[in-house]
Amino acid sequence: MITRPAGITDGRDCGCAVYIAALGAYNSGKLHGAWVNLDRVDDANAMQECIDYILQTSPEPGEEEWAMHDHVGLPEFLVASEWPDWQLIFEFLNVYGNLGVMQQEAYVALCDNHNKVMDEDEFDCACCGIWDSEEEFAQVYFEEQGIDLGPLAGYVDWEMVWNGEFRSGSYWSAATKYGYAIFSE
Repeated sequence: MITRPAGITDGRDCGCAVYIAALGAYNSGKLHGAWVNLDRVDDANAMQECIDYILQTSPEPGEEEWAMHDHVGLPEFLVASEWPDWQLIFEFLNVYGNLGVMQQEAYVALCDNHNKVMDEDEFDCACCGIWDSEEEFAQVYFEEQGIDLGPLAGYVDWEMVWNGEFRSGSYWSAATKYGYAIFSE
């Protein structure tokens, strides 16, 4: 009897997950694979146990080949290949798991923007927070600088300020389900 590893899940309704397919079955016209919840897998060895389970339960005898056919919650540069670098993914997950829920999407965006796994200090230095809008960030930034616009404050087009002073400079944003993550370079 083959023991199902804890990482194997019935769906992709988790933070970070990958779908691993058995290629012998796939090439024979049979869909066989499973989602692996990366929140339940500690390292590359535990990931290999999940892959081995998928191969051992394949309808094709002697199944040996696999490929990642889908993913959720991971930066695109980490999953550009069907055979990702698990060590690099677990480096990413180590930082990702230490962040709050709102920060996790921002961290994915930052890593994708730089095409590398960023450490927690790099994230803290780059991320200016999650805002309702880019315009809100621009307005609060100017207020925190102590710039008093007096009666002109109501006439300021903060979208133009964002686009002119921030976006065209050393700031950028990424839309998340919680708002806009603002980053400085």
